[in-house]
Amino acid sequence: MLAKQKKDILVSNDSALIKIGRIKGIKCWWITSCIIESLKRKIINKKEAKDIILSLVKNGMYLDKGLL
Repeated sequence: MLAKQKKDILVSNDSALIKIGRIKGIKCWWITSCIIESLKRKIINKKEAKDIILSLVKNGMYLDKGLL
């Protein structure tokens, strides 16, 4: 996998891909975790984070209501 070769984080919303990545020893983040981490590091602000999440949901990404 490219993430393993580059020693990078795999970011996905696919639970099967995340499971496989973790089995292979790859650090994996859910897309929402990436957004939250970016917010914590002040890479994006609260409005941008909200806009990104709303855009993802609007374009078909399933998001559990209890997640955020």
